[in-house]
Amino acid sequence: MVSRHVDAASSCRSAMRCFLFVRPVGLIPPGICKTSDDSSRPAQRACRSFLRGDSSALRVCGAVLVALLFGVALVAFNDADMITGSDVVLSTQDVQMLDKEDSQFQDRISRQMRQLMKRAKKEEANADEESHEGLSLDTKAKRTCKIAEVLQNTDDGLENRARTQKEAATSLEGRAAELLGAANIEQKTFEALHKKGSSLKEAGQNLMTSGTKLLSKGKALNATTHGKEKEKEKTEGDKKEDKAKKILAQAHVILSKATLHKNKADELRAEADRTSKAAQAVMQLGEKFERRAVSHRLKTMTYRSKCTMMRAKAEAALRKAEDEAKNAEVLHNIFKPKK
Repeated sequence: MVSRHVDAASSCRSAMRCFLFVRPVGLIPPGICKTSDDSSRPAQRACRSFLRGDSSALRVCGAVLVALLFGVALVAFNDADMITGSDVVLSTQDVQMLDKEDSQFQDRISRQMRQLMKRAKKEEANADEESHEGLSLDTKAKRTCKIAEVLQNTDDGLENRARTQKEAATSLEGRAAELLGAANIEQKTFEALHKKGSSLKEAGQNLMTSGTKLLSKGKALNATTHGKEKEKEKTEGDKKEDKAKKILAQAHVILSKATLHKNKADELRAEADRTSKAAQAVMQLGEKFERRAVSHRLKTMTYRSKCTMMRAKAEAALRKAEDEAKNAEVLHNIFKPKK
């Protein structure tokens, strides 16, 4: 009778363990359906079939559990005197063994629950860390994108200034070319007038010399013996001198005009030179702005790349934080299900 009750209780406990502690997440403690006695083998086979999901085995396991529970109840109520009386059914060693197995089983369950709680806390900590990192990266990404935007605006401004300076330099170069052309025209006019004035001056001087010679010759003649010839020489000499004076005066006017054109040509040439130098300075300034614009463009591209990369990292960190928070929630629901 004692061994029969022990075998029944052991079989019942084995089946009960299989039935009650099969968890949805697959956390099945090792050896939960193992016993050392041969009388519980039907319950073990039913339990294994139950774990495999066999429907007929489920029915068998359920029937075994009901029968065992019913048998234990009958023993508890009808044979209480056998257990508590002078005839002891379970020895102290058997009771201690059962208590030890129960304690070990509960310890395994508690250890698994603690591991789940520890993992859940770790997931929560990771979620907080990833969330903090994601928000920090998002802030850095916004700042980097703002810098890229400012650099882009600066780049556009520098490009506009460089273009304006180059256009101004081109205009100044055109103005310098026009001034140089006008100076060349004035130079040619000067050369023509100077040539004409010099020719007239030379002719006037020659005529003046001829007239002076005639007057000198007339003065040398005797008025008594050569009166007519003397008068003629004087008259021709005076005419030539008068004509020479007119020619020289005309040559002086022409040479004065030539000098004016020469001065004008020099002024235009000097202004053209100043304009050309100004054009070079403006062009150099435009090239400087253009180089700065290129540098800013490269810097802008770098910050844009950083902005895109940081945004992607921030989004990835926030997604990871969300996933880890969900994992922590799932783990919490395992050892503390929602009602």
